[in-house]
Amino acid sequence: MIRTDKEQPEQRATAFGDGPHLFIDNHLIARSENLTKVLHPPKRLLSEPVLDRRHGTTQPFLSIVRDPSSGRFRAWFGRDNPAREIAYVESDDGLHWGAATTVEVPGEVVNKDGCSLIDDGPDCPQPERRFKLAWHTKKLQPQDVPGMRVAFSADGLRWTPSKHNPVVPDYASRDDLHPENLTHPLREFSCCDIVDVFRDPIRQCYRLFCKTPALPSDGYAPAPRAYTLIRRLVSASVSEDFEHWERTRRVIAPDPCADGFEEYYGVGGTIARGNLLIGFLRVLRDDLAAEPGGPTDGIGWTELVTSRDGLNWQRHDGAFFDRSNRPGDWDRAMAWIGSVLPMGDELWLYYGGYKLGHKVGMKTERKIGLVKMPMDRFVSRRAGNVTGTLTTVPFAWPAESRELTVNADLSAGELRVEALDEDGYPITELPARAGGLDELLGRVVHLKFHLRNADLFGFGFKAGAAR
Repeated sequence: MIRTDKEQPEQRATAFGDGPHLFIDNHLIARSENLTKVLHPPKRLLSEPVLDRRHGTTQPFLSIVRDPSSGRFRAWFGRDNPAREIAYVESDDGLHWGAATTVEVPGEVVNKDGCSLIDDGPDCPQPERRFKLAWHTKKLQPQDVPGMRVAFSADGLRWTPSKHNPVVPDYASRDDLHPENLTHPLREFSCCDIVDVFRDPIRQCYRLFCKTPALPSDGYAPAPRAYTLIRRLVSASVSEDFEHWERTRRVIAPDPCADGFEEYYGVGGTIARGNLLIGFLRVLRDDLAAEPGGPTDGIGWTELVTSRDGLNWQRHDGAFFDRSNRPGDWDRAMAWIGSVLPMGDELWLYYGGYKLGHKVGMKTERKIGLVKMPMDRFVSRRAGNVTGTLTTVPFAWPAESRELTVNADLSAGELRVEALDEDGYPITELPARAGGLDELLGRVVHLKFHLRNADLFGFGFKAGAAR
């Protein structure tokens, strides 16, 4: 019989959808033997950035979508100029971009650090609100209320700001460098200058990640360039309509006892795959140098975070996408993922690269690059020469699914799959004989994968006609 790990609660059968069901976290795994968890970072394919100061961008915080009708790529980002406008550019291939134009939000001042956008698509029930834009505005005048502001558009070019702005207030604006900010009673609910919004298709709502300050009571030693924020952490919020947001809550923070001065610049490019949300955490170490023995101007990389409920987020340690390992490269100091596009069998990831350090050459050395990776191949469970096994938690086989798909790299090895009953006894090997899957439809089963010299990423189901 199958025994789960002691630290795991008793497993109960759940209903799986078609998937994909990925083994990034341990949620689907009841038992694993002789397997290693391996990150599969995207690979650099281009030696040069695709967007830079010629297009008006000096920040990694941008949104890129592909229009489903025209196939053109569209990008929005904050333009670092006195007017603090939003820049807009288009591309035929996602690599070569035209000249930037200005997009205005009437009556609003936009944060030059960036913006975040959602395209709800041509079938949006409110066409005039198909495009949803979010940005942060600091306290520029004494009467200003800092925080996240939003606007809506039918075409992504002409915008109507919300009457409820700011929809998420900021109680720790860096433009108020007063000691009382450290003890403001609402400081822990702040939404600072970096915001990332996305649609959660699993729960049919909108979600926000934002940079947020540490509290004096957290016990963090102040980071070198965190100012009154002490440390930059990540908070999250949720909304049904993109205008009325719940109070932010902290979701990602380092251990106060950990060595160094780790901080975060939000979570970019979050996507849904099956019933899993996958985001890209921008990690900052302002106390480290890009080059050995060089100035400690800060470095940064990107890590994976995932959630099964949209509320609790698991961080997967280790750089998923790291800064360049070659001295002198334009992304030698920093590599922060900002926007992610599913493109068929690939995932395109646009990221901000910094050459020298966190605050060095801010208007000249920050550029946007593009990397690609196979879809759904973020993390594998790897077996070497010794056969490894992975057994899933019990689940009810989807009633209409007569085909199992397995996402694995078998270029140097082999894999075998069997279905087990609730008690862990074999039912059949997969692929089964003709019509053999009919006996599994709706039945509570485990899947057991046997692999050698192979990487297993996940599995899914397809509907099929009865035989």
